[in-house]
Order: sequence, then structure tokens, then C-alpha cells
Amino acid sequence: MCAMVATVGLQRMRGWARRWIGEDRGQSIVETALVLPLALVVLIGAFDGARALLTTEVLQTAALAGAQYGALSVASSSDTAGIAAAVRAEVVLPQASPTNPTIASSTATDAQGERQVTVQATFTQTALLPYPGLPSTFTITRSATLQVRR
Repeated sequence: MCAMVATVGLQRMRGWARRWIGEDRGQSIVETALVLPLALVVLIGAFDGARALLTTEVLQTAALAGAQYGALSVASSSDTAGIAAAVRAEVVLPQASPTNPTIASSTATDAQGERQVTVQATFTQTALLPYPGLPSTFTITRSATLQVRR
């Protein structure tokens, strides 16, 4: 009789344990299925933001390199091909191409009569994922101005 009571008690405990374990497993799967896509979108969004910051830094360095080339002399300040080549040599980005970034350079004279060269680099970047409400491509523009050596 004691063995039978113990067997019935053990079966009840197994059934109770199975229900709790089974419900926890199902709950964990549902929570993971709900949270994982959101976590992945946030992670990829952070990666896109980091790519944009890297592009900004690379463009600033490239614009400064172009302005440094243009500031070498009066002749180099009007050498748009040389300035563009100096900028493109600094742009090492996956989406870079002969037409991306676009480069513009100009010269001007400041209030003290000194000649200055300004270089502007504009890069069009595509996001990894299309985010609702946000454009899939965006442009980043950086410029540098230096005084031309005499």
C-alpha cells in the first residue's frame, strides 16, 4: 500500500514538473521570438551609425589632404585634378567609386588679402537595412579651408 501511494505521489510530481518546465520552455521561446528581431534591428542600426561616423572622419581627413595639396602654392591651389586626386587617395571606403565622393574646390581672398583654398567632399552612403521613416541613402559633407603659401 505504501508503494502504491509513493508511486501515485511520484506521478503527480512528474506531471506537475512537466507542466512547469514545459510552460517555461514555451515562454522562453516566445520571449526570444519577440525580442530577437528588435535586438537585431538595434544592433544593425548601431553598426550603420558607426559606419556613418567612420565615413565622417574619413571625409574630414580627405578634405584636409586636398586642402593641404592646394595650399602648397598658388599654382596648386587652382589644380582641381591634383586636389581631387589627393582627396581620393585618402578615401578608402567600401562604397567609394570614381564618382563617390564628389569633390569641389575653390579659392578666395580673405580680409587680409591672403589667398585661401577650400575643399569640400560629399559622400553618399547607403544604409544596410531600409528603416521605416528614414531614407535609405544619406549624404555626408565635410570641408577644409587652408591659407595658400606664397
